[in-house]
Amino acid sequence: SSVVPSLNNKVKNIVLELFQLEPIFINVSMKTNLNICIDNPLELGSDLLIAGVAVLNRPKDNYLIIDMGTATKFLVVKGNAFLGGAIAPGFMTSFESLFKEAELLNKIELVTPKKVVGSNTIECIQSGTILGCVSMIEKMVEKIKEEVGDLEVILTGGNAVFVKDSLNYEYCPNLLIEGIVEVYKLNK
Repeated sequence: SSVVPSLNNKVKNIVLELFQLEPIFINVSMKTNLNICIDNPLELGSDLLIAGVAVLNRPKDNYLIIDMGTATKFLVVKGNAFLGGAIAPGFMTSFESLFKEAELLNKIELVTPKKVVGSNTIECIQSGTILGCVSMIEKMVEKIKEEVGDLEVILTGGNAVFVKDSLNYEYCPNLLIEGIVEVYKLNK
């Protein structure tokens, strides 16, 4: 599942060289059992596609997937329909940008602060970054549920580890892998 097309040929060549196998790149024209209900299904990234596919075999019908990677993506799947979502700058993308743009700030370790109001620069950055992200997620979940109804919320993605303990949502670190496996099974 690639969302960096400029690297696809490099990945393909590496896989061919190391394993003598032709890689399969997931796309919306493959069998997925997911009904893509957005304006232009061809715009749907394979990461969003496999996240949607991953929840199809779960016990509930309606899901809000929060995938925290380079971007923080909010994905709505009701029944077998991918309805769309929202995309915000990713947690680490924003964090890294802060230090690039504010030269007086030094990079710090990210840990969840004990309080919102920090009393030094490190605590302030930790609060703004981690608790700010948690607050954004909670408010987005609230607004999405107001718009589309009740949803089970799943948190996934590499950066979810920073906020999972501050949120009361299911944490599923391997959700995208589950989606890749399911797409593979449906298309072999």
